Amino acid sequence: IHDLDNDGQTEVICFYHEQLQDSDPFSLQGVMIQILDGKTGQIEKQNVPKIFSYITGEGPNWVHQRILIANIRGTEKPRDFIVKLGKTTVAFNNNLKVLWSYVNPWDEYQECPAYIPAVEDIDNDFKDEVNGGYFLLDDDGSVMWEKKLGKNMDAVAIAEWDDGNVRAFCSGFGHIMDTEGN
Repeated sequence: IHDLDNDGQTEVICFYHEQLQDSDPFSLQGVMIQILDGKTGQIEKQNVPKIFSYITGEGPNWVHQRILIANIRGTEKPRDFIVKLGKTTVAFNNNLKVLWSYVNPWDEYQECPAYIPAVEDIDNDFKDEVNGGYFLLDDDGSVMWEKKLGKNMDAVAIAEWDDGNVRAFCSGFGHIMDTEGN
């Protein structure tokens, strides 16, 4: 729930599943993304992104799907969001246009990235990056670093640490990383 169009009223970002006969429960077949008016519930925008037809999953990371508000484009107020779907992270703008996507290479129980990534500006460019615990993505989706750190990457953050420097916190054995992966 967020004011995506900056009109002072909140919208609701959600998935909507059209029931299809014989649809695969481990795919996004028949799933669309919608933006609803927060007051009335009326559909403002909806889209079935082509990338959804390619995303399938199973296992420990598949059930941890999240929608997180982000400022990918560096607008005055956040008007973008990321969707974390199993191994795949997709960035959208407020018009439901896909900005970029990333697929991480790890998907084993206790050895997969954070179930819920962190979104915040780590490099002071006024655009948000994505900390997945085993990776840090720049605002354009490019990989800033990618490392398989400790097991159980259950909690991550991006916050100030040493002398006000912003760092990526990665819980699996307690790593604190800079933008280069040190």
